[in-house]
Parts: sequence; C-alpha cells; structure tokens
Amino acid sequence: MITELLIAFTTIFLMEFLDKTQIMVIVLASKLNKSWVFLGSFLALVSVGIISCFFGSLILHLIPREILYLVIGAGLIGGGLLFLIKGEEFENDILVKRNANALLYSYTTVFLAEFGDKTQLSVIALSVKLSNVILVILGVSLAFLAITSIGVLFGDIIKRLAESRKIPISLVAGVVFIVLGAIFILDAIGILHGLSTHV
Repeated sequence: MITELLIAFTTIFLMEFLDKTQIMVIVLASKLNKSWVFLGSFLALVSVGIISCFFGSLILHLIPREILYLVIGAGLIGGGLLFLIKGEEFENDILVKRNANALLYSYTTVFLAEFGDKTQLSVIALSVKLSNVILVILGVSLAFLAITSIGVLFGDIIKRLAESRKIPISLVAGVVFIVLGAIFILDAIGILHGLSTHV
C-alpha cells in the first residue's frame, strides 16, 4: 500500500524536477504573486493528475498530442511576447493587481503545458499498473506539491536577485516563455514527422 504511494511520488517527482513545467512555475513565481502562482500551478497539476487517472487514455485518443503541443507552444510564445512588449504593464495592470487573473493565468498555463506531456502519460501508466488509483492520485499530488513548492521558492529567489541587480524580469520571463513555446512546437513537428515516416 505505502509502496504504491512511494512509487507514484518518486516517479512523478523525478520526471517533473527541472522539467518544462517546473521552469514555467519558477518564471511565473518570479513575476507574479507567489501565493497565487503556487495555488494555480498546484491545482492545475493535480487536475491533470486526476483526469489522467480516470480519463487520460480516452482524452489522448480524442485529441492528438501534436495538436495540443502546437496550441501550447503558440500560447507560450504569445505570453512571452506580451511579457517582452508590455513588460511591467502586463505584469502590474493585468496580473498582479487582479489576483484572480494571476491565479487563472497560472492555472491555465501550467494545465495546458502538462496536458499531453510525458508526465501525464506516466500518471496514466501508473494508474493502470498499480492496483489502488487513490494511492496513485495521493502520491502524484504529493509529488506535484513538492515540485510546485520548489518552483515557487526558486522563482522568489530569482525575483529578489533580479531586483537587487536591477535586471528586468519581464525580459527574462518573455525569453523563457518563447523558448518553451518553441520547444513544444518542435516536439509537435517531431511527432508529425514521425507519423509521416510511418505512413
């Protein structure tokens, strides 16, 4: 019983540590209210975990992964461009002053980034292989709690370092989001290329 929980926790923690999603949480926490980023990101990860345990296989058959990756990539690049072009205006007026927006932005960004990712596929596999789905959900949720906490902590440290050195975080956040978006799009192209070579 405890073994299944530990397997789920360890598998997901190791897969998510310094993965694209955790980097995204770090960047969000360096720009926005860390409490709302933590809550939004954690809820997004747990939502994906629960959906994966019960409906993951079905959803991945209904929505092609390459389409998900293209949408996520375009969204991240759009968010990155907003950080670069609007900078402090986007951060202060749209996200920080309206905490509900920061929560929703964090939730949506992390949810979409995690959906169809290798971690979701691992959660699906764990829920199939291990006998107790509730323990899988608990182990996965604890892993996401740890990953999100570490991400928010690093984001806060980066924010303080940047402020002390007068480095514009909007520039860093914009570039990181654009790079992550490009990675998702390249992954989608790789999937499409793999499909075309098998036809």
